[in-house]
Amino acid sequence: MISKLPNGQQISTGQIPLEDLDVTSLKSLVQTRGLDETTQVLYQSIRESAAHGPAIRAIDRMCDPVDHIDGNLKVIIVPGLLYREYPGSGADGRMLIEAARQLGWDYEVISTASTGRLVDNAEVLLRYLENNSDRPLVLASISKGGSEIAAAMQLDPLGQHFASVVGWADVCGILHGSPAIDFISRQRLRTLGFRALFALRRWTFASVLDLRYDGMLAAGFEAPTHINIVHAVGFPAEEDFTLTKLRSLHHQIGPLGPNDGVILLHDALRAPGIVYPVRGADHYMRPRFRVQPLCRGLLRYAAGHEPSEEMK
Repeated sequence: MISKLPNGQQISTGQIPLEDLDVTSLKSLVQTRGLDETTQVLYQSIRESAAHGPAIRAIDRMCDPVDHIDGNLKVIIVPGLLYREYPGSGADGRMLIEAARQLGWDYEVISTASTGRLVDNAEVLLRYLENNSDRPLVLASISKGGSEIAAAMQLDPLGQHFASVVGWADVCGILHGSPAIDFISRQRLRTLGFRALFALRRWTFASVLDLRYDGMLAAGFEAPTHINIVHAVGFPAEEDFTLTKLRSLHHQIGPLGPNDGVILLHDALRAPGIVYPVRGADHYMRPRFRVQPLCRGLLRYAAGHEPSEEMK
């Protein structure tokens, strides 16, 4: 099958160079090839790209079980939305906690507000980093936790609070906002229902609106150059979704490009760092038994640990 990119370039069903897959070309491919095939094209292009491929292969080698890795570093986990109320969603960072335990590293889940505003939780993180700068730190985030790290970097553009941070392992981070939130917020009755639910349970609904695609995160962020950053992002096909609502959102925002039901996959490429695409996983990284070993590799890469010679 032959298709054309908006610039007139003809492409076949094989690999497309990653530099040719911008927002416009991805939208065009969705129209001509469908959402699932476009997702696969982007997945393959990232894995085979010179910018991301070598790091992806290194992370693959670091996923295997290892003995205790000596080091004075500590993993700081920034959890996602409603992590206290719904820990079963994985928003509490349990996969990253287990990976840190397997590596023999200290860890701590930072105590951000479960439905806290983006700026407020970012300031909590900055205060924590300011008061815990006596050892190397690896940040690890889940979903909205990635938003809060991005917001913290916006608030500290010189990176003074991040001097002790050596790496950041981000899982499904909402780094530039979510078009799914914009879609929901345009539905008046649906929004009223969510507002009523949040009010009843004394949650802050504004914490959800902070994640709009045209909100604070749209400006992007700069990261200190000394930090090793990797973003693990799910690349699902329609059949991979286990939650009906997430599958519905995947379809609704599909015309904008490949997505995991919450974020546009191409947005991860606009952020500093390496993108590790996870085929068949949705925004909640289901099925988790396949993703759990990956978390070891993500943390080791973020910490700057190279795979041993026998693993190469």
